[in-house]
Amino acid sequence: RIVQTTLYLLCLCAAGAIVGIYGYFLSYLTQHKLPISASSKAIEGISSAAVLYTLINAISTCFLGGHPVLAIISFILDTCFAGGFIAIAVLTRRSVSSCSGYLHTPLGSGVSYSTPPSRQDRAGRVPYLWFVCSLDKAGFAVSIVGIVILVTTAIMQLLRFR
Repeated sequence: RIVQTTLYLLCLCAAGAIVGIYGYFLSYLTQHKLPISASSKAIEGISSAAVLYTLINAISTCFLGGHPVLAIISFILDTCFAGGFIAIAVLTRRSVSSCSGYLHTPLGSGVSYSTPPSRQDRAGRVPYLWFVCSLDKAGFAVSIVGIVILVTTAIMQLLRFR
């Protein structure tokens, strides 16, 4: 139970990192009245649901671990959320290449040391696109970590049920 709880807490951190990164992107886009892509909304939604699920599952595994019904439910949900993290990895795959040259980021496209579109009447710093690309790349990497953790916990739940 301790290993599973630890894995769920690690997955909670991974999902929380994605929520933070894409929350920043959505905040910037909203603040500057720029269009928000459906993929950014999907990534934020999936990762937010994963934060809630992994928090609840870490607590329930710690205190109620070993119950067969919970093992089946956790196996099914672990598998579904692993699929959600796969979707996040697919949606953020554009950031796998180098963060130099011409970039396509959630905040806009352009040369790496340029800034995304912004409204001049809005206060606040405008990030460089290479920084946005680096954050997007971190989201991709963390989603891969989440996939591995959730597949591992799903297998552990299946073995626990047997």
